[in-house]
Amino acid sequence: MSLFDHDSIFIYILSEHNNGKYNLEYFLNRVNVFHRDKGKCKICAIYLNPGNFHCHHIDPSKPLNEINKTVNLISLCNQCHKLVHSNQEPPFTERKMINKLTEYRNKLKI
Repeated sequence: MSLFDHDSIFIYILSEHNNGKYNLEYFLNRVNVFHRDKGKCKICAIYLNPGNFHCHHIDPSKPLNEINKTVNLISLCNQCHKLVHSNQEPPFTERKMINKLTEYRNKLKI
């Protein structure tokens, strides 16, 4: 789904696969988060594009009235998003990136 594909957003919000977490607030705030993060992944700092962008919930256990606030969302590339949700060893060795990955893994609370 593209960052700005309004038809896909509308269809997804109404779909049976949406658990309520991905509501209109999420889709509006992901654009704000993308700009706040200057279009870069918060872990590896590569520039993002619609095919390589995920708006990640830092704490997915928050209630619906808090989960999609911009303070609970960050921009990640697809690779870093997969790494956050796994115990896989990261392909990078830079300490700053490893620390950020560890920080976001620890904040998941799942």
